[in-house]
Amino acid sequence: MAFIPHIIGNTEQTAFEYLPCDNITVYVGMALVLSGGILVAATGTTAPTYFSMTAKTCEQDEIIPVTPVRKDIIYETINQAVFTSVVPGDLVTLHTDAMQVTATETNGVATVVSFPTAAVTATGEKILVRF
Repeated sequence: MAFIPHIIGNTEQTAFEYLPCDNITVYVGMALVLSGGILVAATGTTAPTYFSMTAKTCEQDEIIPVTPVRKDIIYETINQAVFTSVVPGDLVTLHTDAMQVTATETNGVATVVSFPTAAVTATGEKILVRF
């Protein structure tokens, strides 16, 4: 699972951009950020600014399609850890794979909008977030 648009707050089309990527493997919906003019994975407390629109192993400076993160979109992803104390409205960090969220609230960057049950007692459950 990755960060996939779940609810778009208005009817405007989400833009695509083409930017150079680092020498990494990207997946559709992977959280990315520009660093030194190239796209790298956005993990931990680094808020993403883009999501990959392709799945491939990139060569250094290879141009890939991305879509910018939008505040009016709620993204669907999964949790990498059990939410023992996380509730909707809390901010959580991004997992090291840049494709899911953690239960760490310290310096979080993704606002939890909702999750399917009263408590997330397992990993891999659907979580809705916004940035």
